[in-house]
Amino acid sequence: MRANTTLSLQDEDMRRILFFLFLVSLSFSSLLWQVDIRGEPLTKPLSYQDNFVIASSDQNIYAINPASGKYTWKANVGSAVDVIEFGGKLIALTKNGTVIAIDKTGKTIWTVDLKKVNQTLLPSEFYGLGKNSKNVYATTNIGVYKITENSASLFYTLNGTYGKPAVDENYMLITADNSLIKIDMNGKQVWEKDLNTKIWQSVPVLEKNAIYFGALDNKFYAIRPDGYEIFTFYTGGWIRTTPLVKGDYIYFGSDDTYVYKIDKNGELIWKAKIGLATSDQPTAGILGDKEVIFVSSGDGGIYAIDDKTGEILWESSKSGGIATQPLFYQNKIAFASYDKNVYVYTTNRGCSITSPKYGEIVGHKEVVVKGKSISTTGQQKVFITINGGEWLETEIDDKGDWVYYLDPQKDLQEGINTISCKVEDISGSEQSPYTTVAISRNSNIPLDDFIVSIPNQPFEKEPFEIYVNSKSDGSPVERFTLSINGQEYKGDKKVELTLEAGSYDAIVKKIGYNDAKIRINVNSKGINPIYIAAGIAILLVIVWFVYSKLIKR
Repeated sequence: MRANTTLSLQDEDMRRILFFLFLVSLSFSSLLWQVDIRGEPLTKPLSYQDNFVIASSDQNIYAINPASGKYTWKANVGSAVDVIEFGGKLIALTKNGTVIAIDKTGKTIWTVDLKKVNQTLLPSEFYGLGKNSKNVYATTNIGVYKITENSASLFYTLNGTYGKPAVDENYMLITADNSLIKIDMNGKQVWEKDLNTKIWQSVPVLEKNAIYFGALDNKFYAIRPDGYEIFTFYTGGWIRTTPLVKGDYIYFGSDDTYVYKIDKNGELIWKAKIGLATSDQPTAGILGDKEVIFVSSGDGGIYAIDDKTGEILWESSKSGGIATQPLFYQNKIAFASYDKNVYVYTTNRGCSITSPKYGEIVGHKEVVVKGKSISTTGQQKVFITINGGEWLETEIDDKGDWVYYLDPQKDLQEGINTISCKVEDISGSEQSPYTTVAISRNSNIPLDDFIVSIPNQPFEKEPFEIYVNSKSDGSPVERFTLSINGQEYKGDKKVELTLEAGSYDAIVKKIGYNDAKIRINVNSKGINPIYIAAGIAILLVIVWFVYSKLIKR
């Protein structure tokens, strides 16, 4: 018992170390640049006038050149709640209720203080901005303000309003308590729909014939503009994401840790498992030559999901923790992190490591390192390095799936090991930082045993199968060898043999397992001599019995 306790404590310490390494490693396609915004990000990156703009907790909005990562300008606005583009200007809403218009050089054009619009109704909470072609609207805890150039008015009054407004040319939607409320462009309520649950963070997406949003009753809703329900789609958790509507399909995440793609009839196309819950709107983009959906996760990473299959093509590192929804822009993916940096990566090529999992503890068994790769040019090669050593070329198929097999005793050191991958294609190679996972080798883990089975009785010169499974977990064993009289046969989960009649001693071997010795009996196709001898013996007994009991008398 003490030995087991010691092993578990060592493993727990190792997991803590691995988790720390997980936070400082990067797993993405090629990093183009990163820039310090001197505070935690308050808004997602926004494309504006050929720049990325983002608000920081240091009270500034930064404009950053997408190609170089250099600052173009910064504007001190205070602590921003939301930033949007409108009429060629940036409009920022701050926590103290100030709305600020900024031009493309970072210069403040005008400001409006919403707390001074009405002396009797004073807002104290400011949630977000919405717009149509004519005006900008801001939601507060007392209702909605309409903002025109250098002025604002209280457009709709309702205590308990929260969340960003959803606005189009003819109406807007706001949320209050458990209700969704439709308001026309004259500030008059059209209808109120009681959902018996809250809509939190999920901003409704407005289309001509439908409205889409998620709620805290684990349902995704599609309703008509008149408020009547089209369909609901059930998930296993709260839905806090603003949906992405792309053509005939809708994408959203749930607190059940899945990202969903459904059609406009509410039928599931696929769902993809990510690390933790997501509250950010999915983003459509390109990775290599594939259309993907980018989504951030509560585990601090960004995932790229194949739009057609729902397969996760790669995930980013958790370095610093991803703080914002990603922005896809000109074959680049940009996001901000809690480490106070904005990162921009190219999506022309990249690789993922899907096995082994981060933090996995291995013993003596063969380690299967595998993943996926993407390249815009195709014909890519994937290489891995262990602990920063030489680059080793992997096996890769025409789909970009790659694999490499490690012998822990030869290739890994005791304790922590890092495995990195990179892609090379005809236009270049990934540069550091590389997609990396960290695992731990523990040589105190005992060897496993085989379970070897032959379902059917073998006969000479007829093929038969031998199945090999792990005794510890029952899983099929891949890449084992079976030796008979010095001849080796390779097997994956099973091996097929054709032998002459007789008895054979065989040995099953694989890294990380104790050898298994088995006896294989192959019968002749004719009558088995043993059965003939047994029959003759029985016949003699019968003759003797008849003679002694009847004839002799």
